[in-house]
Amino acid sequence: MTEHPEPLDPAEIDRFARAIARIAERDYPLESEELTMAANTYGTAFQFLAMRRGSAYAKRLGRAAEDRAQELVEEHRQATIQRVFVGLHDKVSEENDKLD
Repeated sequence: MTEHPEPLDPAEIDRFARAIARIAERDYPLESEELTMAANTYGTAFQFLAMRRGSAYAKRLGRAAEDRAQELVEEHRQATIQRVFVGLHDKVSEENDKLD
């Protein structure tokens, strides 16, 4: 009989993904003390998850959180482009049209 793995909790995926994304968005230098501290804090929370849910579940959840964090960071970058640069380009174009 094949054992089926426990389904991943979407809320846990989201929580860990958002934590990863927040750290990534801070853009700390790779070997900085700030990045090390942020990663250690995240790692502590993840260790508690692994102790509570088991290592197999934690590994699967970690991979899902990594994938979702990459999407969140990309969404944040896209939102920044939309919010800041599209408006800026439109404004400059409109002002330039007035000069023509």
